[in-house]
Amino acid sequence: MTLLGYPVPTIGYSLALAINNNGLIVGTAQFLRHVPRHAASYANGAWMDLGAIGPSSTFEAFATSVNDSGVIVGDWQNGNQNGAFIYQNGQISDLHAPNRYGNPFINNAGQIVFGDFIYQNGVWQDINDLDLGDGWKFTQAGGINNHGVILGYMFRMSNGVMIHRFGLLTPVVPGEAP
Repeated sequence: MTLLGYPVPTIGYSLALAINNNGLIVGTAQFLRHVPRHAASYANGAWMDLGAIGPSSTFEAFATSVNDSGVIVGDWQNGNQNGAFIYQNGQISDLHAPNRYGNPFINNAGQIVFGDFIYQNGVWQDINDLDLGDGWKFTQAGGINNHGVILGYMFRMSNGVMIHRFGLLTPVVPGEAP
């Protein structure tokens, strides 16, 4: 077992949320007293402050997913405002995501899911614009694998009763049968 430790021993707060196949760990940590938590990564025995989108005194950030290239995504919060960020090449940037709650997830192809949206090729798309079939509505992504399969929470009405399920949304490649 390996204990990860705290970024600053006297403050004592860190939270690991994901790990990639290269052992890079991401999460959140508090690096200064009386300052909100920042997105953080852990490698070689030390936490690194990845920052936050806005002023360090008010914005919090949580790194929630990392792909094998080391690209990190997460969510930021400032009061009742929230969004998604990407951290790559030493820079944290706002993804200008639709205002959703939840955790962003990234795969090795760079596709990002957040709430009921998918981000690919620089564009956010509502997953509900895809044909989910049989009246299902997608509400919350729980991850995306390297084949683009999205794990998520869905619902539909059946005989006046709302049915909730976790499910897999498998993308259809143009030109291929579903």
